[in-house]
Amino acid sequence: MFNGVPMLKFKKILGTATVGVVLAVAFSTSVAAATLSLVGTSTATTLPSTFSLSGALNGISPSAGDIINVYQSPTNGGSIGGGLSLSTQSGLRFTFLGKEAGAANAVFSLAGSTLSNTGAVGSSFTTNYAAGAVSFFFETIFTLFNPGSQTITNGGISTLSALGLGFGSIFNNGQSVLAFFGDGRGDFDYDDMLIRIDVVPLPASLLMLLGSLGGFGAFRRLRKTA
Repeated sequence: MFNGVPMLKFKKILGTATVGVVLAVAFSTSVAAATLSLVGTSTATTLPSTFSLSGALNGISPSAGDIINVYQSPTNGGSIGGGLSLSTQSGLRFTFLGKEAGAANAVFSLAGSTLSNTGAVGSSFTTNYAAGAVSFFFETIFTLFNPGSQTITNGGISTLSALGLGFGSIFNNGQSVLAFFGDGRGDFDYDDMLIRIDVVPLPASLLMLLGSLGGFGAFRRLRKTA
């Protein structure tokens, strides 16, 4: 007997708890391994001398002369031919780093989370994503020409061919990237809104706790039937 539970049943409980912890560790490892990559066809573009960012954050300060990978549709309503992809399920944090444009621009993620270029530098949200193309889009609001909302979707459609979505080199062991938005107003310097996207895995400690709780739950149930 162990704490009121027959030894045979206790061994089964111990096995259940161990499996829970092992599965939690394995799952946490797979989540931590999530990485970002660029897929499809992009154009290497040098940020021009007019690139000017208001509001760098945490030492992130792109400048004129840097090379980014730009995705753009040749026609209104056409595909941009690729974009940012996630290797496995994980959380992604979107952080607003700054802008140059006076226009109303914003980025929207899966489930409708939003960052506006009129908000505070450093504002962020986190959304969970499955593996594959990261579902987010930039939006700009035109008032005189091409009136209304115009959008460019990562891995999808651009409603206006003048819009551009650019990405810097992926860094931080494949878990971070800067995304640049060109809002189609003719300057093509991709400083109209800048965001940082970071992989945010679920903490391994939390996953191990969930696995352990599963084992403890089994212990309580079997003890009641002992």
